[in-house]
Amino acid sequence: MENIVLVLLGDFNLAPDDEAFEPLVQSGYINTIPPDTFTNIGKSKPDGSHSYDNVWMTQVDYSSLFKGEFGVVREGLKYKERGTSPDAYVSDHCPVWVQVEL
Repeated sequence: MENIVLVLLGDFNLAPDDEAFEPLVQSGYINTIPPDTFTNIGKSKPDGSHSYDNVWMTQVDYSSLFKGEFGVVREGLKYKERGTSPDAYVSDHCPVWVQVEL
């Protein structure tokens, strides 16, 4: 049987410590981005105010593959489109990344 690495990631619109994630936690998943790391962006709060974008790994994969490095990309997220202000954001969510070694 192959070793399968399963990573659940995306914009869940919930902080990783929300009780809705309890089934994942009970199944042995660990979120790699701490709840105090804000992943959203906006004009009034460019440093963010919510941790809604998560990357979950099984405990086995977390222990063996996750290298402890993660981040939130906040640069280069503005654009100018006809009818919008020149500092509009592409999204209210920032890209996130985690470092793993396969």
